[in-house]
Amino acid sequence: MNLDKLLSDYGDDELIPSAAMTSLFRGTNAQTWAALRHKGNGPIFVKVMRRVYYRRRDVEAWLNHNRWERTDLPA
Repeated sequence: MNLDKLLSDYGDDELIPSAAMTSLFRGTNAQTWAALRHKGNGPIFVKVMRRVYYRRRDVEAWLNHNRWERTDLPA
């Protein structure tokens, strides 16, 4: 399935549960997303009580920020 289609199921400000991120990004698991949050490398997240959520617009902004044309350029 196309990632854009899956993300479009959520509104811009709608909260995406962290558990849903593993189905949006195949090959990832809950530990992947926890590590991204811990290192500050993932999308901006919202924590409500002990639950973690992502806004669609923050995930899209993170994806756009991580686009590259070449791998030999410094980050």
